[in-house]
Amino acid sequence: QIRVGGRILHACDAFDAITSRRAVREAKEAHETIAYLEEFVGRLLDPDVFAALKVVVLRRKTLTFIDDVVA
Repeated sequence: QIRVGGRILHACDAFDAITSRRAVREAKEAHETIAYLEEFVGRLLDPDVFAALKVVVLRRKTLTFIDDVVA
């Protein structure tokens, strides 16, 4: 049993990894990332944690990423 804090970090880390630029690929948009991560709900991502992440992400008009601020 993984504690809820660990499940939250896992979901946020997955979201961050996909929405961040990498040397081998461009960052994906937030809505694309949510759609992609939905495939893993119940297997790799906690359904309740993902539902909360999805609400936060989709309600935001803009997301400021650390990569964008540093660059």
